[in-house]
Amino acid sequence: MAKTPLSKLEDYELVNKDQDIRGWKVEDYGGNVLGCIADMIVDTDEERVTSVVLDDHSEYPLCDIEISGNRVLVGAQTIPQGVPKIGKMVPFDFDAKGDLLLQVVEERLRVGKRQVEQGGVRVSTQISDRPVQTQVQLREEHVDVTRRTVDRPATPADLAAMGERTVDVIEKAEVPLVTKQARVVEEVVVKRDVAERREKVRETVRRADIEVKEIKPRPNLDRLL
Repeated sequence: MAKTPLSKLEDYELVNKDQDIRGWKVEDYGGNVLGCIADMIVDTDEERVTSVVLDDHSEYPLCDIEISGNRVLVGAQTIPQGVPKIGKMVPFDFDAKGDLLLQVVEERLRVGKRQVEQGGVRVSTQISDRPVQTQVQLREEHVDVTRRTVDRPATPADLAAMGERTVDVIEKAEVPLVTKQARVVEEVVVKRDVAERREKVRETVRRADIEVKEIKPRPNLDRLL
């Protein structure tokens, strides 16, 4: 297995360039900023990214990170590669006076929070056409011309009306005039209720204790001879 930083592989590039997360901020689920991604480690035998390296040189395997938006989240229980785990044997160090200082190390449980989607409702509007009808009373005018025969002496008014002239009598009628008015007939209110609950988190933490035992002197063989 040959692991090499992506920045040193000139002949390699990511198939999906959107997955290049170098320079992205890294946080844990408690919102604490751990740093920024300085490089991505590539397994050239399998041709895939296996881990990321932060700007403080700490390394995290790809299976322990989650990409959310434009940031990278690291699990609260994740231990960076290269950091000794509790319980691993390390050499004892003596100071200049010859004193040995041992430390009791224990893990502390730290629980963060992150938001997850749990479903919901989708509200959308749709426009549909439906036929409607109504009754309207319309008025129409009609011109009726009637001729009748009369025989009477002409009056001065009749004589004054003699002459050529044209009179237009126009028929009028009402037609439907359709207009539309938008009115609010219903309201839909979508409320989001927020509830809090307490959840018990069970986990196992380790503690490296120091045990002190008295060493009894060995028997003097010279006295037994």
